[in-house]
Amino acid sequence: MGLFVRRRFVVVDRSSGCRVLLLAVVLLLLLGYHAPAFAGEALLTWDANKEADLAGYRVYVGLLPGVYSPPVNVGKVTSWTVPNLTAGVTYYFAVTAYNTAGLESGYSIQVSKLIPPLVDLIAPLLSSITSSNVTLNSAAITWSTDEPSDTQIQYGATTAYGLTTSLVTSLATVHSQTLTNLTPATLYHYRVLSRDAAGNLATSADNTFTTAPDTTSPSVPGNLSGAAVSSSQITLSWTASTDNVGVAGYRVYRNGTQVATAASPGFVNSGLAANSSYSYTVAAYDAAGNLSAQTAAISVATWPLPPVISGAAASSVTSSAATLSGAVDPSGAATTAWFEYGTTTAYGSSTPPVSFSAANPLSATLSGLSPQTLYHFRIAARNAGGTSTSLDSTFTTPAAPAAAPPPPSPAPANGYTMTSEPYAWVDAPTILALSGDDSALGVPLPFSFPFYGQSYSQLYVSTNGLITFGGPNSAYIPQPIPSVSQPNAFIAPFWRDLYVNLRQITTASSATEFVIAFNGVRGLCCTTPTYTFEVILRPDGTILLAYADVTLNATTTIGIENLDGTAGIVLPAVSGNTAFRFTPGGATAPPADTTAPTVPGNLLATVASSTQINLSWTASADNVGVTGYRVYRNGAQIGTTASPGYSDTALVASTSYSYTVSAYDAAGNASPQSAAVSAATLPPPDTTPPVISGMAAGSLTASGALISWSTNEPADTQVEYGTTTAYGAATSIVSALTAAHSQSLSGLLSSTLYHYRVKSKDAAGNLATSADGTFTTAAPPDTTAPTLSAI
Repeated sequence: MGLFVRRRFVVVDRSSGCRVLLLAVVLLLLLGYHAPAFAGEALLTWDANKEADLAGYRVYVGLLPGVYSPPVNVGKVTSWTVPNLTAGVTYYFAVTAYNTAGLESGYSIQVSKLIPPLVDLIAPLLSSITSSNVTLNSAAITWSTDEPSDTQIQYGATTAYGLTTSLVTSLATVHSQTLTNLTPATLYHYRVLSRDAAGNLATSADNTFTTAPDTTSPSVPGNLSGAAVSSSQITLSWTASTDNVGVAGYRVYRNGTQVATAASPGFVNSGLAANSSYSYTVAAYDAAGNLSAQTAAISVATWPLPPVISGAAASSVTSSAATLSGAVDPSGAATTAWFEYGTTTAYGSSTPPVSFSAANPLSATLSGLSPQTLYHFRIAARNAGGTSTSLDSTFTTPAAPAAAPPPPSPAPANGYTMTSEPYAWVDAPTILALSGDDSALGVPLPFSFPFYGQSYSQLYVSTNGLITFGGPNSAYIPQPIPSVSQPNAFIAPFWRDLYVNLRQITTASSATEFVIAFNGVRGLCCTTPTYTFEVILRPDGTILLAYADVTLNATTTIGIENLDGTAGIVLPAVSGNTAFRFTPGGATAPPADTTAPTVPGNLLATVASSTQINLSWTASADNVGVTGYRVYRNGAQIGTTASPGYSDTALVASTSYSYTVSAYDAAGNASPQSAAVSAATLPPPDTTPPVISGMAAGSLTASGALISWSTNEPADTQVEYGTTTAYGAATSIVSALTAAHSQSLSGLLSSTLYHYRVKSKDAAGNLATSADGTFTTAAPPDTTAPTLSAI
């Protein structure tokens, strides 16, 4: 590159006055590269002096206008190259002529030129490229450069690389970056990149390293459990395994043979045979093919098929009775079956359930039917596989034969006895115009009803589950039985503060009985639960209380009380599908119930947590009705429940327990205990944070640092840092769990003391935070040229 400046000027000899004509002074700047002290030169040219006594020319060079260093005698030439000029400096030039007598002319017109600065075009020189600390999934790459440069690595499984580390913009001559999340036993290609301050990029040749092979098997899956969800399907669940690299999946074995793999802890096994037991184990494997040991085996049985019903028929039909019959195949499982009947296809009444485990005929005799009435009926049967019902069938009762009216019943003596009664719901289709809160209504009776020595032709129904004689009473706070406080002379099927909607109290009336039914009423406080119960009165003073669906979740009075509150009978507890008979003195009580319920079936223990095991079983059957179940743990009773299920809580973690269950009825008859099942609670939850060790700050530059540490278990990775112990800055969380941690800090201030602390959270969410650590960044590189003096 050259720059030409043309001037015309005259140089006059100081003594003789001779004229020297200098033309076309040309300055030519030639740029060199990487010259340590001088960056250019200037070529001066001028027109020759025509005088005969010309002896030569002198060239003057200076750093200020008109102030020159001693001249250079260049002889009788018309051009001269001024060498060794410093980049970034302006020079001033002039020329004189001298003759043979030694006389010198004045200066030519002065010209000047700025020598351009040096331009760096050479990339850094890379050396000592090395891979070290190669593990299953990480490697450290280091290298050096001959001038300060930035830091970056491209890497991958081929020479196309595909992955790149974050650019460390701080300039250094010693470089280091750690590659993480690598695949074990894999050949990796990599090359390093460094760019200097002038933007010149150096890229290394391809290099390789191979990660260590993974030879560690995952841990054994924990807490394998299973449950049948149908006659052909079983679900399995277990707690996840851990692995030094990562669990790839699980192998599921049935009866010793692998049947499937699963990516996560859970599997649904379908297409199984009904009512069959299967043994399961599970093993975990990783991407390297390492396989854990199999879990301890568990056995799970599928549900049976639902019962098969056939031959529903009615026979021996009279004006008030009928015999129903049919057949039930229990499909090889314990089954209960019954008839449902009523005047509509909603049925509403049912016969006591019958239990059996082999194909058997089923029959029941209905009584108390209404003459000349169409009845619907069907067979229902239930086992662990589900409930089956037959198609709807019908029969019609004939007209009742003419009969003399029965003589009036004598008033009973002052006393009642109470016994359990087979549960049977009596349909009451007539809506009673009574609803709301704390209301009562008088209702006439179809016969004279004797109660504690007094006969009544009318009673009063209260929305609060109370029936009184002699006058209405809508008290909503139940009182104990007996009590001389009003009200007296009452029947309390379910006395508490209730709320009744329209059409929820119904009646049925005939010459032989009067029914008052409360259908799905609720407590005043709440919309749930609801309660369904009824009272049946008969001309001889007999009282029946039947309960379809009730829950004793608040103070409730149940029973009867005499006219002055000095005597009565209280029912301390009731449950769904139970009934009770109050027989007045002089009437015949039914025989005592001495038959125990059947043994509860299919007891299953399911582990819910480290402190809870849930139990379930199939319901028992009883000739009258099952009142509840007693639950035994390790041979000792621990509780009772009204339905086939129980949650045992406050247990000890990692402990095995044995359970049995027995059913009992209202008469106190108890079944034998079921076969024992065992289950172990889960281990206690992990509440211990990781232990941090080996925390260090390395690879310090003027603007960066590498923080590394270890944990005693896999955990995530983060660093908080700043110029005080308040920190103020944090790296992004690396959520991949590992025991070896490192993160690079960038954008730091040079020559500055930094505080830092590391944080790692394990898979259970326990967070460990280190104590405070410090490091000081390096001084910035020296980029100022020396100052020349005393030249």
